Amino acid sequence: MGSFTWRYMNRFQCIGGDCEDTCCAAWGVEVSRTDVAAIHGWLADEPGRFEEAILTYPPKHRSPGRFGRIRMSPGCNCPLLSTDGLCGVHANLGEAALPMTCTSYPRSLGIRGEVEVRELSGFLSCPEVVRQLLADEDALTREPGVGEHRMNLDQSIGRPGPYFERLDAVRTFVAAIGEGRPLADQLWLQFRFSASSVARFNRAATAAGPIEALMAQFSEESHLDAVLAERPGRLDAFDAVFLAQVAKMATTEGQYRKPQALLLETFLQHGSTDDLDAVLAGHRAASASWQAPPELSRYVAHHWLTRWYTNGPDLSYHAEWLLMKMAILRLLLVSGADLVAAIYSTDRIVEHHGWIYECKGELRKLKLGSFELAGALLGF
Repeated sequence: MGSFTWRYMNRFQCIGGDCEDTCCAAWGVEVSRTDVAAIHGWLADEPGRFEEAILTYPPKHRSPGRFGRIRMSPGCNCPLLSTDGLCGVHANLGEAALPMTCTSYPRSLGIRGEVEVRELSGFLSCPEVVRQLLADEDALTREPGVGEHRMNLDQSIGRPGPYFERLDAVRTFVAAIGEGRPLADQLWLQFRFSASSVARFNRAATAAGPIEALMAQFSEESHLDAVLAERPGRLDAFDAVFLAQVAKMATTEGQYRKPQALLLETFLQHGSTDDLDAVLAGHRAASASWQAPPELSRYVAHHWLTRWYTNGPDLSYHAEWLLMKMAILRLLLVSGADLVAAIYSTDRIVEHHGWIYECKGELRKLKLGSFELAGALLGF
């Protein structure tokens, strides 16, 4: 299959003004020279509105493709929206005039290999994409073609070496490790596989033999049982640091207001952001009777299949991102958050915000070696 779309994205359609947390708010949208000229022409009779809406970069910092950006209003909404909440650019100039970020999102285009295999996936920071992923068990089926959409190129690899050439085989294998087992077991097995692969499968790897041998080992049920038997218990220090970082995210004024409000509500159910011991105790008490929704296994598989591990130096780096997502998700879901809201909120915070780098930096100060030791983080 030369090019394909994951099935859930063939079913996706933007629901516009019916979206509960539109991407026409809080997003950082850059505009090209052509975009600026088109918007300037549209707002020729409203020069003040144009000046408020568009920030052009200083000459030495701009290019034809990155000429400026849209200034979000004080309420973090796009200033180019019409009074009905829909896009004014689209309504007045047509879809072709939309800035690339606006017309591309939430689609993610990737190109890999010398023969340029193209694949289309979606960002789960969009609530409607989440709904389509969760709607059917066949959501991660491949269908030929990527459509005719205008899209940013989000990821591309063509470099030689097994780390890049084995992308499809390795990511498919990791996504299926522990399939049919409880979600916590799946995660621990994936984390352990990732940690075990670091020395033999990374950007500098020159041979595929070592990763093939590891995949063969993790295909044996007896080996999986042995790995699960090594899973550690709670790591209180790790949980405390992580919770402190999440509390900081929830209480610092930022662009993602609804996701932050959902996080803050979670804290207030068990205590406050000033009493993290109470929050952690309350969370663990509530966790005792909580069952992970079965759809979360599809969310985990989506991470491995669509957010390419080749963007990082090795698989453990990629696993860290998943660990952070799952820890936040569990925190939200145990406290009763809606599944769609919890997933899109988590992905906005982790995939579109610099917070995760500060959080990972604080966690590394604990000198655990790597996040594979934190499989029990907040319950996982």
